[in-house]
Amino acid sequence: MQNYILIATLRSNLKISQVDMAKILKINIRNYKMYESGKRIINLEDLNKISNYFNVSLNALLNMTDNPKSYNNHKDINYIFLAFNIKLLRIKNNLTQKDLAIIMDTNNKTISKYENDSHNINVAYLKKLALKYHLSIDYICGKTLKKEV
Repeated sequence: MQNYILIATLRSNLKISQVDMAKILKINIRNYKMYESGKRIINLEDLNKISNYFNVSLNALLNMTDNPKSYNNHKDINYIFLAFNIKLLRIKNNLTQKDLAIIMDTNNKTISKYENDSHNINVAYLKKLALKYHLSIDYICGKTLKKEV
């Protein structure tokens, strides 16, 4: 899911230990090691912290591009914009929540939840949505105006 090799390489290139990286993210070392080994999917908030720290795109951190360069105008995820974009994508494609739930292999309740409050959005869902509609995750999250990956 996440490009844990890129994350480890970026950290190593700056000579930052895993312990220090865990402190930067404000998580325990065990969780960080699981992120970096690919054994645990990074939540969106931590992924964004890594993106900002190393100045790389969320797209690169999620294996959607080989170009790690960040074109982000904003450091923070705009969760209101993220929820709006999820709903807008559905509406623009003339889909009901039920239709999108089928496409995304989830349920109506999850779609409704993400359209109303995207703070706990599943990163795998977000990536699948971005790939399905050929959009940048950074764009969907309100970090850049650049729509394409």
